[in-house]
Amino acid sequence: GMNAYEIGQFFKAFDLIEQSVDLHFERVMTRASADFLIGLDTDREMESDTLGWMMPAGEPQAGTAMFNGRAWDRSAGGDLTKGGYSFVTIVHELLHGLGLAHPFDDGGTSTIFTGVAPNHPYDLGRDWLNQGIFTTMSYGSGFQRGPVGTSAEARGYSTHGYEIGPSPLDIAVLQAKYGANTSHASGDTEYVLPGANVRGTGYEAIWDTGGTDVIVYNGRRDVKINLNAATLEYEKGGGGFVSGAKGVAGGFTIAAGVTIENARSGRGDDVLTGNAVDNVLTGRAGQDFLRGRDGDDTLRGGVGADKLMGGSGADLLVGNGARDVLNAGSGDDTLLGGRGRDNLKGGAGADTLDGGTGNDTLFGGADADLFQFNAGTGKDRVNDFDVTEDQLQFDAALWGGTVRTAAEIAASADVTGRGVVFDFGSDQVLLVGLTETDGLEAAILI
Repeated sequence: GMNAYEIGQFFKAFDLIEQSVDLHFERVMTRASADFLIGLDTDREMESDTLGWMMPAGEPQAGTAMFNGRAWDRSAGGDLTKGGYSFVTIVHELLHGLGLAHPFDDGGTSTIFTGVAPNHPYDLGRDWLNQGIFTTMSYGSGFQRGPVGTSAEARGYSTHGYEIGPSPLDIAVLQAKYGANTSHASGDTEYVLPGANVRGTGYEAIWDTGGTDVIVYNGRRDVKINLNAATLEYEKGGGGFVSGAKGVAGGFTIAAGVTIENARSGRGDDVLTGNAVDNVLTGRAGQDFLRGRDGDDTLRGGVGADKLMGGSGADLLVGNGARDVLNAGSGDDTLLGGRGRDNLKGGAGADTLDGGTGNDTLFGGADADLFQFNAGTGKDRVNDFDVTEDQLQFDAALWGGTVRTAAEIAASADVTGRGVVFDFGSDQVLLVGLTETDGLEAAILI
C-alpha cells in the first residue's frame, strides 16, 4: 500500500485542485462512502511503462484509479515532488476522474484540439496549445515549446520543471463543471518566479480572486512577465501567457478570469507586459522593455537603457538611468527621463515631457503638450514644438533663481539655422524648425 509520503503527495494534488474549483476532498475509510478509490501497485501487475490510470464518470469502475508504485520515487526528494514528472501523473489521473480527457484523442466523447493529429499525443497543434503548461491533460508535460524557459523533458529533468496542478485550460473546464473557488488568494499576493532548476520548481497556473497582486523576479536572469490571463481561444495566449526566467523550467500562467495588477523584474534584460487594468511595471536593473497596453499605467525602467511603451490610458513613464526610450501612445501621459540621453515621444493626448538630465530629444505628438526644463537639463531638443498649442515650462534655477518674466525669456531666445535656442549657459533648449520667436511669450510658463 501507499506510505505516508505518497498519501501526502496525493493530498497536495487535491489541494491544488481545490484552490480553483468549488470542490472539497476528504479521506474516508470505507469503499461504500468513497467517490474515488485509489490504489498502488507494488506487485508488478501493471506494465512497467504504465504510470497510472483512472476511470471517469460514465465508465465501468468510475472513480477507480491505480498507480504504479514501481515507476516513481516512493520517498521525499524524488520525482513525486511538486514540479516532478510523477506528481504530474497524480494530477493528470485525478482530472480524468473529474471528467477531463486528453486533447489528442476522442476518448469519453471529447473533441480533439484543433491542429492536433488524432492519437498523436505530442503534436502541439494550433498555437502550441497541446502542452502541459496549458493543459495537464497533455502528454507533452511542462513547457515543450515557447519563448520563455526551457523544456524539462529535453534536459532530462525528473524532479522538477513540469506543471504543478491544473493548468489554465483545465481550470476553465473544471469550473464550468463544478463552479469556481471564489475565495482563494483574495488578498494582496506576491507571486515569486523561480530562479533555479531545483526540486519544487515547475509551472503553476495562478487562480487569484482579489487584492492587488504582483508577479516578482529577484534574480539576475533575463525574465519575461506577462500579466494577461488565458483567453480560452485558439490563438496565442489561449491557454495562458507564460512568465518565467530564461533557462529555468518553471514559472506562471494566469487562469481565465484572474487579474494580476503589477510586475517587478530583477537585474537582467527583461520584458514586462501589462493588461487592460492599471498596472505598475518596474524593470529595475538591466536593459528592459516595458509595455503597459490599456489602463492608466506606471512604467519604471530602473537602471539600464530601457524602452517603455505606454499604450492607451493616462500613463506615467519614468526612465531613470542610462539612455532610455519612452513612447507613451495615446492618452494624457507624463514622460520623465533620467540621467541619460533619452528619447521621449508623447503621441496623441495632452502630454507632459521632462527629459531630466542629459541631452534629450522630446517629441510631443498630437494635441497640446507641456515641455518641462530644470537646472541640469543639458542640451535638449524639442522636435515638434507648436507655438499655437504647446507650452514650455522653465524652472527659475536655470538662470540662478532671479525673477524673470515670460517676455524676458522669450526675448532672450536666438533664432538659428537649426531653430529657436534658449541658452542658459550649461543648459540649452532647442525648438527644432522654428524660424521666429513670435508667440513664444504666451507659450512660456515659469
